[in-house]
Amino acid sequence: MFLLGLLSLLLVIPSFLFLSTIIPPTQGLFVGLWIFCLSFDMYSTFNFYMEDPANFENNERNKLFSGLTKKFGFKKASLLFPILIEIPLLLFFAFLPLQILHNYMFPNTPVSFIACLAASFGIAAIGHLQAATKNIQHHHNHNSYNP
Repeated sequence: MFLLGLLSLLLVIPSFLFLSTIIPPTQGLFVGLWIFCLSFDMYSTFNFYMEDPANFENNERNKLFSGLTKKFGFKKASLLFPILIEIPLLLFFAFLPLQILHNYMFPNTPVSFIACLAASFGIAAIGHLQAATKNIQHHHNHNSYNP
């Protein structure tokens, strides 16, 4: 499973960077996709949280988010996580690794920070979509009728 995820990242990252560089309207699409997937992930995580708030810290896969939830509560953590952790991480990713990849993929063009940032938002959107589907699967497996 890990290898499949790594392989998909190796395909998705250059694809998103290529699209955001060659077709600039996709930049807004990637940011919008991130907002939608983040919201979907937070909604599914909230349902997951409401199943068993006392054990949320043990069951949540994102330990940074579970730590924020323990300290500030779910609603505040839902606002703090993107602001304090995710967006700075996406900015770092756009500043360093994606710009290096951009120079490799497009050697004779200037680096577009906006294209790199949009690609990083698109990559994060895929991660949130995967997390939301795992939350939904967990909810379905624990709430389905088993005679």
